[in-house]
Amino acid sequence: MKRSKRMQLVLDLAKRDEEAAAEDYEHAKRELQAEADQLNQTTRYYQEYASSSGVKGSQVNISALEHSRHFLQRLSEIIELLKQQVALKEGVVQQKKDVWYKCHLRAKSLSDLIDRYKKEEEIEYDKKEQKMIDDWVNQTYSRDE
Repeated sequence: MKRSKRMQLVLDLAKRDEEAAAEDYEHAKRELQAEADQLNQTTRYYQEYASSSGVKGSQVNISALEHSRHFLQRLSEIIELLKQQVALKEGVVQQKKDVWYKCHLRAKSLSDLIDRYKKEEEIEYDKKEQKMIDDWVNQTYSRDE
């Protein structure tokens, strides 16, 4: 079996690894986007609630103000947790991207190597063919003499 054929099996495995890494990378990006969307939505809600929970009218309900303050504080804590989650997900996305890129480079390198092997095999075949023609011509010429 030619080297290029043997290496094709290795390339097929490398491409499978690359595809799996690409799927992992895309999945991580979708998870990051979902976390970022949740953070944005929670931040917007916090801002809307904070702006709408001001004193309305002349009567101030201490219990309602205390409840509002506590709720905003809890929302603020949740926003900080979501920011941490987004930062973690960004790290995971970068790791998945690095893994995919390494797999991609490996598959490309193997593909280039196979192309080189095929060219070498073609040159070797052409040389053998030319040698056979030369031998045939020499045999034919030597018979004629």
